[in-house]
Amino acid sequence: MALLLALSLSLPQNSLAETSEECALNQLPCAGLPAPLCCAADSVCNALAGNTTVLCCPKGRSCDKIRPITCDVRSQDPRGKDSLGAPIKTLVLGGKPH
Repeated sequence: MALLLALSLSLPQNSLAETSEECALNQLPCAGLPAPLCCAADSVCNALAGNTTVLCCPKGRSCDKIRPITCDVRSQDPRGKDSLGAPIKTLVLGGKPH
C-alpha cells in the first residue's frame, strides 16, 4: 500500500472528465485514465500503478495517508457494485489488467 501511495505522489493529479456511460450513478470518469476508473464528483482522481488504479481523494483533503483497506481486491473492481464507496479502484484484478 505504501508503494501505491508513493506512486500516486509522483504522478499528476487528474481532474474529473465531464461524462461517461462507463461510470456508476454519481460517479465521473477520471481524465486520462481508462474506463471504468471513476470517482465521486466531490473527489480528486489520483492515478496509481501506471494508470491502472485510481485513488479517489475527497476535494480539500490530503490523501498523503489513507486508512487500511480490505485485501479482497473484488471490492476494488470498478465494475462491481461494491466499489462505489471504495477509495481505491483498480483494473488489475487477479494479477493482470482486465
